[in-house]
Amino acid sequence: MGFFSIPFLPLLLVFITVSPLYVFAELKKYEWTISQRALDPDCFGTSYPALVVNGQFPGPAIRVTEGDDVEIKVHNECNEPTSIHFHGIRQYGSVESDGVPDVTQKAILPGHSYTYQFRAIGQIGTYFYHAHVGTQDDTVQGAFIIDSIDESIVNPSELILPKDNPQFRNANTSTYTHHEGPYGYDDEFTIELTEWWHQPPLLRADYYLGTQYTFDPAADSILLNGVTVFQNATVEERQNCPNHTTIDVLPNSTYRLRLIGGTTFHTYGFAIKDHELTIIEVDGELIEAYTTDHLEISPGQRFSVLIHTSAMEETSEDEDDDEPIFAIATSYRYRANATGHTDNGFGYLQYVLPSSQPDDDKSRSHPLDARSNIPSSHSLQKRAEVDDEHDDGKLDDDTADVSAAASPDDGKLDDDTGDVSAAASPDDDVDEDDPDAVDEAKRNAKLVRHPKPPKPTHMDFPSIPDPGNSRDWIWPNLKPLYGSALLEGEPDRTLKMRSWAITLPDNTTRYLINGRLAPMISDMQESQHSYLEAKLEYDGFEPIVGTYPIQLNETVDIVLQNVQSGQNCVYHPWHTHGHSHYIIATGEGEYIHELDKDKRNYPHSILRDVSPVYPGQVDPNTQGCGWTKIRLHADNPGLWAVHCHITAHMLLGKMFLLEEAVEYMHAYRMYM
Repeated sequence: MGFFSIPFLPLLLVFITVSPLYVFAELKKYEWTISQRALDPDCFGTSYPALVVNGQFPGPAIRVTEGDDVEIKVHNECNEPTSIHFHGIRQYGSVESDGVPDVTQKAILPGHSYTYQFRAIGQIGTYFYHAHVGTQDDTVQGAFIIDSIDESIVNPSELILPKDNPQFRNANTSTYTHHEGPYGYDDEFTIELTEWWHQPPLLRADYYLGTQYTFDPAADSILLNGVTVFQNATVEERQNCPNHTTIDVLPNSTYRLRLIGGTTFHTYGFAIKDHELTIIEVDGELIEAYTTDHLEISPGQRFSVLIHTSAMEETSEDEDDDEPIFAIATSYRYRANATGHTDNGFGYLQYVLPSSQPDDDKSRSHPLDARSNIPSSHSLQKRAEVDDEHDDGKLDDDTADVSAAASPDDGKLDDDTGDVSAAASPDDDVDEDDPDAVDEAKRNAKLVRHPKPPKPTHMDFPSIPDPGNSRDWIWPNLKPLYGSALLEGEPDRTLKMRSWAITLPDNTTRYLINGRLAPMISDMQESQHSYLEAKLEYDGFEPIVGTYPIQLNETVDIVLQNVQSGQNCVYHPWHTHGHSHYIIATGEGEYIHELDKDKRNYPHSILRDVSPVYPGQVDPNTQGCGWTKIRLHADNPGLWAVHCHITAHMLLGKMFLLEEAVEYMHAYRMYM
């Protein structure tokens, strides 16, 4: 979608109210409770306390339509402050709902509530929400989908699919029941990638901010839709856990897969055995169809891809075990001490015939509605057969367990209090203080988790190439569906943000931005600070409130400079709040404005809200080791965070604030 000019934003809001396209817009109201419960999503055998939304992990999926007003009341029933960020939602006229504590709101204290209100303006596609305090985003997160309001207007005969993909050549586009923009598909499903540590999230946050921090420990498990099986889990442990996510699909059909990077640390490769992936959306923006055999997904990033299932012969009832099943796999990327497939970040795509589907299946699957239906013993055997690429199980340096610093029993809950929510309906309330209720839930769980096993016909995993020392993946090849004049001409200003880690005198570690510690700012949304009154330092920094002011309707280029702080140069995915942006260029070493200001190696950049800074060659004089230049349009008055989406790095200060036209902020506020 294009950018809006702020002087016309009030007219835009009036248009949205009266336009025929928005006559069916609704007020969608939700009520969430953030609470603590014990989770063991990877069959490790030990549950850890973590925060969840309405008792669910991942949290309940939200689905609204373009133009809808959204109201979400959040009750904090845990023992620590919290807040919710709606990732990728630009919050036009509703900066107070962006969810960044000490910037756009006060954190929600225990026992208190906060209501988020915003309108889905000019955005469609795949988003998600997550907590923005500490490491709570490990588990406080869920899908947020915005459907196009003009879906019924598109002529089915105008739907297109990539002509260079042989899988789609025989597709009959006129029969598709769903479409967005020019793309048609029969159904859709969502996969949300998350990471899980064998340690309470709160202890890990204390480690990052404490004096013992030396490196970022890798996750013990990678979850697909909240479940997996830890590679060292015993057969007995596997018999009483959700197992791997399996997605049921019909043969000879086209599906839209929405992939959400809910991970908080690593970037991963993603692929489905024997199925090409045709990218049609990145970070909520439709693009020209591009077919690849794998994806590269960073924390905070989202994709929509079309996949086509092949034809399948019908079988008799006594042969229904022959339904094909294909591995969904993830791989390590840009990780110093690990390559190849992850140890347990996988699931399955299973072909089923219409006659074998449960009677209550609906024609349109709900987001995150994946069934975990491969029993434990079968998964154990299959994993042993399909994955022979791993080593003897020795831990790499960056996978060391930091929980050993705590008492062995710290934060660990009794196995009998493990998570039973995976088997219960999202609407079922299980009183965990009632032993009979817990036992009943567990009996129900066994009924749900152990249906008849499918017979695998594709035993090997998809190949996912290692990126090696390459930069930019396929990003420069992707093209926007709609062009933008913003990419033409020169910027009004260029800000260079150079970030590196240091050890402070108290032996804690913090990131600096241009040599400064990130300020802690309280209630900045009430600030009337004006750029016109500010005295800026050499790099555009305003020292009184600690922001980088930008003016209304400016075109702003931001250079995100990577700096080697330890042994390795590290991959960093940066996220812009309040805006999507374009990558203009990337480069090695140190960005030198006089030399690099006109560089363009993204010939047709796409709009996005997460962009990587790839590790690159190190400048021996400055230790600069790669940079990415992004461009945004200052059309959204407010206080907006820009930060690395590796949660640990954000906590350590890898974040800065854009103070954008705050003199207009109250005038354009949508909700008073």
